[in-house]
Amino acid sequence: MNILIISDIHSNLEALKEVFNYIRINEIEINRIIVLGDIIGYGPFPNETINFIKSLKNSEVIAGNHEWGVSNRLNLNYFNENAKIAIEWTKNMLTSENFNYIFNLPIELNFEFNNIKYLAVHGSPLNKVEEYIVNNYIAKQSFKALKEDVGFFGHTHIPYFYKYDGENVLGFYIEDEFEIKIEYSSFKYLINPGSVGQPRDGDNRVSFGILNTDSNIFKLKRLEYNFKVTQKYIIDYGLPTFLATRLAWGR
Repeated sequence: MNILIISDIHSNLEALKEVFNYIRINEIEINRIIVLGDIIGYGPFPNETINFIKSLKNSEVIAGNHEWGVSNRLNLNYFNENAKIAIEWTKNMLTSENFNYIFNLPIELNFEFNNIKYLAVHGSPLNKVEEYIVNNYIAKQSFKALKEDVGFFGHTHIPYFYKYDGENVLGFYIEDEFEIKIEYSSFKYLINPGSVGQPRDGDNRVSFGILNTDSNIFKLKRLEYNFKVTQKYIIDYGLPTFLATRLAWGR
């Protein structure tokens, strides 16, 4: 079984479509789709992106901090100024149906294949919506809270994984095409597939991953997309210019 793992789309419909164009063109069988939150925020197509996600078969979606911000579950003081502006704009743009959709999203997902137990969150096993796992120390605290063998997370917009042997944590940036073999009898893992719609690792390409539950391998993939389309609409709709320029930088 192939499970598509995507995160942090941020209303960037052009980037999201590129993921599924790649899957279609390469005839990759996807049996399940897991979205690790932040469908919306920053970008110009909140309703269109939500509708695209809702149309997908066998998909499961969890809430990110931007869903919580837009649905008034997280104080806007949590966000930087550009994010606040985008959240307020998104609130005004969302249909009532899509507002209710994001309001009711769960904050975690549990599943199991081949005796491997998985957790999917946006932030961390400790703070499922808000915490950033950005170093080995935070990762170690997260591993202590992780009851499962593997945790998928987003929020940082950087493809990265940590492995834990019960004492030591090792962290690794994930390059394009890199494969992680899950050795669940020896390690626990925390895996971030990076961001579809707003990468922040200096690489402006779309980032996502596919987990094969037969081989127990997670593979990261990067794709180029026409970010200039998204940039144009960000500017045309009066959103902060920085949100457009950063798409070219991958920052």
